[in-house]
Amino acid sequence: MLWLVEMGEPPNLLSNKMVELRNQVIHQGKIPIYQNCIEFGQAVIDVISPIEGKILDRFPASYKDQYSGQFFERFCKAFRVCSSRVELFYQS
Repeated sequence: MLWLVEMGEPPNLLSNKMVELRNQVIHQGKIPIYQNCIEFGQAVIDVISPIEGKILDRFPASYKDQYSGQFFERFCKAFRVCSSRVELFYQS
């Protein structure tokens, strides 16, 4: 709701397919195939990246002071590490 009030538009969200996949993995213990892992990670990046860009445009000083873009960089690094581990898991 805060995003809508501040930005004047609803935020982009994960697709129902990605939410369903996440719920199956988290709540039902499903082990996703490699391609699902990559698609989910990319979907998350596709949602976060434009949001971060809008925050930087709208609140440049406060956002840069507090976060300095480190969140997105750390997320991408974690995603690459996770992707590598998933790839190794499926190769073995």
